[in-house]
Amino acid sequence: MSGPPVLDWRKLFSRKNQPWVIAVALLVLAILAFAFGRPDGSSGTSPTSITTAPGLGSPVALNPIGAGQCRTFAPEGWTVADNNPAGTVFTLVSADRSMIATYAGAGINGGTAQGLLQEAVPPDSFVRKTVGILTSAPVAIASAGQTFGAYQVMRFVSGNYAGYVLYYSFALPADPNGYGIVMRIAAGATGDQHSIATAGSVAAAIRCQAIVIPQNIGESADVTSSHGTGTSANCAAGNCDDSDLAGTYNAQLGTGWVHDSTGRNYNVDVTSDYIANGPQGPGYYKVNGNDVEKLQPGLQ
Repeated sequence: MSGPPVLDWRKLFSRKNQPWVIAVALLVLAILAFAFGRPDGSSGTSPTSITTAPGLGSPVALNPIGAGQCRTFAPEGWTVADNNPAGTVFTLVSADRSMIATYAGAGINGGTAQGLLQEAVPPDSFVRKTVGILTSAPVAIASAGQTFGAYQVMRFVSGNYAGYVLYYSFALPADPNGYGIVMRIAAGATGDQHSIATAGSVAAAIRCQAIVIPQNIGESADVTSSHGTGTSANCAAGNCDDSDLAGTYNAQLGTGWVHDSTGRNYNVDVTSDYIANGPQGPGYYKVNGNDVEKLQPGLQ
């Protein structure tokens, strides 16, 4: 019985076989590059590989939304439901209308400027009435009287909605019996705290140019709260405003802000999306192709 033919190494490297030799060599180099390092310097078994970083949470991308003098950031499907040219009212709703986010400011006339000694409607009554208009349902107050920085906090249930209002009232020098008021209202589905927190994230991010608050109520914002997800990049640099204070409150309810290297903002669940032992250290991550990117805290 004859055995296999003897390999002639001289013929293997002959001019005739050179194309095959080059092809095999390139294939071997490609396999080695994939196994030990890619041309861009990263490793095929890098700690940022998606296959080595399971359970990285699910950040929700936010889109900028604006109308008139107001703007905010909201998940896909949210739309502006109401705004006025003066920039004192800005209301948004989710695609299924199960969530509402509102920013509103008003001057409440106490009658003094007209020579009438009547008493203005108390701020909490005005807030309650405003919530009822938004939800088209009777309003039951779940809690009131809590303060958060310069804000007053009112939690409510109204029809299919539940949520909270952060409001700030201030004196009007021209009308001592009246007052000015700024409200941020977050309404989600009754019994769904994540829904309420998502609406709160949209409400907290609203900025309207028309209303100037007499004092910086953002000074009470805690940039370390919930891993820094309740504030903006400006606040981290020391320039906090009332939306940062509102965002800090909302982050404590469970939903915060982060942003990626391109500046795009995301909502994250401050508990379930936070990875204590992430591939690039503790923090929030998003899947980016075959890799993951560690997101930076705060609204960009």
